[in-house]
Amino acid sequence: MQSLVAAGLGVGLLPSATEALPGVEVIGLREPEVLMRWYAVTRRGTARWAPLALVVDRLAASSA
Repeated sequence: MQSLVAAGLGVGLLPSATEALPGVEVIGLREPEVLMRWYAVTRRGTARWAPLALVVDRLAASSA
């Protein structure tokens, strides 16, 4: 996405921790407040699979 922005083909929203590529200017948003939402979509019965459960648990802990 940043390559498209640098080429003058649009704008985008990036997480604040993202480092900008040359030619991209990062401008912090103040209004309206920006909230990040995430969803984990799994096939039936796979939510308890250890690697997937670890990722979901870490995401949930970081958003608390």
